Amino acid sequence: MLVFKILLAAIIVIGLAELAERSSTKMAGLLAGLPVGSALVLFFYGLDYGTDFVAQVTPYNLLGLSASLSFVSMYYVGSKLSERYSMVSGLGFGLVAYLVVAYALSYLHLDTTLIPGLMLLSFILITHIWFKEIRDVRGEKSGRLNLYQMLGRGVIATVFVLLASYSPYVFGDNMAGILSSFPSALLPLLLIIHASQGRDVVHSVIKYLPLGYVGVMIYSVSVGYLYGDFGIYIGTLLALVISTSYLVLLLSLSHFKSKRAQKALAKQTISH
Repeated sequence: MLVFKILLAAIIVIGLAELAERSSTKMAGLLAGLPVGSALVLFFYGLDYGTDFVAQVTPYNLLGLSASLSFVSMYYVGSKLSERYSMVSGLGFGLVAYLVVAYALSYLHLDTTLIPGLMLLSFILITHIWFKEIRDVRGEKSGRLNLYQMLGRGVIATVFVLLASYSPYVFGDNMAGILSSFPSALLPLLLIIHASQGRDVVHSVIKYLPLGYVGVMIYSVSVGYLYGDFGIYIGTLLALVISTSYLVLLLSLSHFKSKRAQKALAKQTISH
């Protein structure tokens, strides 16, 4: 089972992160919000502890998404403080913020997704408005990952996924649910883009992350209900279809708005 977890986590995380990095910064920000880490950890929770346990920790998974978004927010703040050491300061601020928020939220006692869902939606709205000030920067399409980058990304993400999947043995159920939302796929993606393309490009990716988090929220809520009725495998598939449908709709609307803007600009150019 351990080997299965390692291979599955590494393949999914590396594959989706590679797809995100080869896209535009806007697309990368939205794709990075896919429920990769949460989906894997909740899936492993279902295998190891049963569907009832997943339903029990789902509210704390949503609280964990707020902690994960705290990581993103403070990564952005920290990386702005130092130009030379922006990645180090961003990572430090982000991890400290995540740990503090996660620890504080673990003391809440919840048995419904309503309150943590509303908290997360509020946080998403606030950060979305805040990040609108970030200017779009076109990143270069990355080439093929070298062996060290691929291994580094896979190891970092897989370690965090496995730690979260076994956390119920060490922590209480509340913290285990929160840790299931650790940004295990997002963290190595931000670091690699930051290192290879610079601070401005990673900020441009961060700009669109809050909208991506809506998809993760949809996935988490769906799993909490679907696992009990359809089981782990079918429930995971249905939840992924539902959350991915949101992302497809979001990308379609974004593409439509972009086309309209281009047409309006072309008309203005012709008229002048």
